[in-house]
Amino acid sequence: LLHCSATGTPTPTYSWTLDGQNVDVSRAGYSLALNGTLLVQRAQLRDAGVYVCTARNLLASPKSAAQTVTVRVEPQIEFPLRSFTINFTTPMKISIGCGAVGIPQPVVEWQLGDTNGIVRDDGVKYSLISDVERNSNKDVFKVASNLTIQTPVADDTRPYICSVTSPAFPIVVNRTIHVIVLVVPTFVSSPKNATLLQTTQALLQCSASAAPVSFIEWRKNGAALPSNNRYVISSSSVATSNIEGRPFITSSTLTIADSIYTDAGVYSCHSINAIDEVTSNVATLVVEVPPAISSHPV
Repeated sequence: LLHCSATGTPTPTYSWTLDGQNVDVSRAGYSLALNGTLLVQRAQLRDAGVYVCTARNLLASPKSAAQTVTVRVEPQIEFPLRSFTINFTTPMKISIGCGAVGIPQPVVEWQLGDTNGIVRDDGVKYSLISDVERNSNKDVFKVASNLTIQTPVADDTRPYICSVTSPAFPIVVNRTIHVIVLVVPTFVSSPKNATLLQTTQALLQCSASAAPVSFIEWRKNGAALPSNNRYVISSSSVATSNIEGRPFITSSTLTIADSIYTDAGVYSCHSINAIDEVTSNVATLVVEVPPAISSHPV
């Protein structure tokens, strides 16, 4: 309701302007009472601005003091349209963005989805850049926030939550961007040198960390070994965290049940995932053969 009252003879009539333009009170959403009160129903952005009332009769047409109408708009996230997952490869810099609209100016914050901690611009790991745009009082505030992770590592794989609030509304609007940092395999352990007697069991082990999970291949003297009755290869992978996308530790064991002298050689693990492949340190397997008399005196 915008009030306007005046006295005079003859009785004055009333009209209103919005930002200097006549208000068409016959338009849907406007209603003008005989006492000069202007009712704006279901106010929209176009109804925001400076209103001035004019009281007019045959003798004069004084104007009222200006009345400013601000239309509040609930905060909304303009982009991204929905929560999503995105993959990055180290050491690539990570940048994710979020934009919100509303009146008054909405507040955009970033949170770590696994801890609910607020992300701060520390000038080292995290960088935050915000931009605010508003063309006129008939437009919503547009706030864009960009979060950059300068030196991403595997532990930066987590959900990042864009949280939008407004000082005028008791609501919180969220959008989640799940960042997965893809990392090349790195060996946690490599096979070790071993010396054993012929016919005894040979056991070689290695393990590698990678995201996504890696496959381990065993090699002897540079050639891939098959898993068969002679070379038994067993591997298993375990997640390092319950957070989607964090690295897996893949462990592999090569077992030679009944070694012979031809099993001697240089062994290595080869860890392969969708990002890259790496080779472990090599291990030398020595198979000793006890002396045996090959011929007897006659």
